[in-house]
Amino acid sequence: MGKSTKKEQGITGQRIIKHPKGKALANKKLMWRRGNPKHINICKILIQKMKNKIIILGSSGFIGNQLLKQFSKDGKFKVIGYSSRNCNLLSMQSVLDKLSIVKQEDIIIMTSAITRSNENSFAAMLQNITMAENVSQFIKKNKVKYFIFLSTIEVYGIQKNNKEINEKTMSNPNNYYSISKISSEFLIRTCCKINNIPLLILRLPGVYGSGDKDKSTIYNIVNSAISKEKITILGDGEVKRDYIYVEDIYKLIKNAIRNRTDLILNLATGRSFRIVDIAKKIKSNLSKDIKIEFKHDDIVKNSGVKITKELNFDISLLNKIFPELKLTRLEDGLKNYILDFNKKGGL
Repeated sequence: MGKSTKKEQGITGQRIIKHPKGKALANKKLMWRRGNPKHINICKILIQKMKNKIIILGSSGFIGNQLLKQFSKDGKFKVIGYSSRNCNLLSMQSVLDKLSIVKQEDIIIMTSAITRSNENSFAAMLQNITMAENVSQFIKKNKVKYFIFLSTIEVYGIQKNNKEINEKTMSNPNNYYSISKISSEFLIRTCCKINNIPLLILRLPGVYGSGDKDKSTIYNIVNSAISKEKITILGDGEVKRDYIYVEDIYKLIKNAIRNRTDLILNLATGRSFRIVDIAKKIKSNLSKDIKIEFKHDDIVKNSGVKITKELNFDISLLNKIFPELKLTRLEDGLKNYILDFNKKGGL
């Protein structure tokens, strides 16, 4: 068989097999020639249609929106985001209608929730549970390849003696939000188990990063430091917390999808810091003379809600399952955060 000419090559540059008599099997009128913009665009559309989908529920929220952006940049999946405006998870009919595009080879990431910072009430708890129940009923009838649910470390509640928390620590929710999350975990886990759907439940501590306006302690500290040149800390600042950089959630989920990791996992850095020390780190990244002041937290005191003084995490399981995952150090995350904050004039 002789060498193929450029006219005999398709868009990939591969040779077109010829008939023994010398006639090309492919019709020349239909052949996609290399470099033809029209054919390239058609090819891109076809490839996009062939991609598996990632469906992000809660895509207008802080974490959901970041996942939407990151996976869209990645380009390996067709990414579709749904917010409460275009898919009301409180309505079973809305779920059935809007998620009718979901196929068995697709992935669902559920970030939807009424967070504690927005409303920590009995009504909000019932709404969060209803959303989880409706989504569970949907995947029961419409199986998916993989399901990821974002939960919270608050399901562990009050821990005595500052004991390190791991995935075997008994759950002990002590507010409406954490009760809604542990209940949602149960509903989704039961459904996925019965229907053989791999499930990753990520229990998250405090999360910070671009787009977290009014949604994180770190945002409030940075915003106050820059706009008011002072940092006001409620209480004595001795409370210790572990904070995760929002982009690290994307990195872990991307790795989990590859192997369809099926378990409950605490996503934490394993390094907890006092709030006052975080404030000092933020102050050191700013050229201004920032004052740090303390204020009695009368709201918490009068509410009677108990607060865990220290939250420390044993991340052995995380390191075992994802040994190559490098989480962002708080010091590096704060530098990036403040640079981004100044660039955008507030996140």
